[in-house]
Amino acid sequence: MQTPRKIFRAESLIETIVAVTVIALGATGAAVLTRTALLGNELSQDRMLALNLAREGTSAIGIIKDTNFIRYGGELDSCWNSLEGTSSDDCELTLIEDETYYILRADMETLGYYLEEASTDDVFDNEYQIYLCDFGGATLYANPGNDTVPYCTEETTFYRSIYITYPDATSMKIVSEVGWTTAGKQKTISETAIISKF
Repeated sequence: MQTPRKIFRAESLIETIVAVTVIALGATGAAVLTRTALLGNELSQDRMLALNLAREGTSAIGIIKDTNFIRYGGELDSCWNSLEGTSSDDCELTLIEDETYYILRADMETLGYYLEEASTDDVFDNEYQIYLCDFGGATLYANPGNDTVPYCTEETTFYRSIYITYPDATSMKIVSEVGWTTAGKQKTISETAIISKF
């Protein structure tokens, strides 16, 4: 007795095209979701670093004021906002000026801060650029202000400006603005603090 032969039909061309299209759409969707998640993660990391740099900017001005308190003691009324005086005789020659933009510099020898008057208010100007400094494995984001510093050679996409005003004779308003570039787009964040001489 002879058994009937089963005839297997090949998949039609249309079914194959539909199956490939569905697989391609699924893979494309997964790739788009992955890319969006990675960009979101990068933006979140950059935003957190920018916020920390902005906070460091306002804190550094407080440190400069506190250093002046130690340096000048009894002459604090006239020297609390001095940039770099060495005694009560010369502190008034180097006061932090009202409505002025500054670059927050890091002294790589003492790891202290100092201010340098800026020439522009554009936070993305090169004079505000932050560098990644390597100290034998430990890293620090800083603007050393000296191109010859051997351990601060790696440029970052971050910039920081400090804008100072005086609301009254006993307080200083600090706006620390940080700009950075993520995925080809410029972003900014700022932190504001008010410190008083007392």
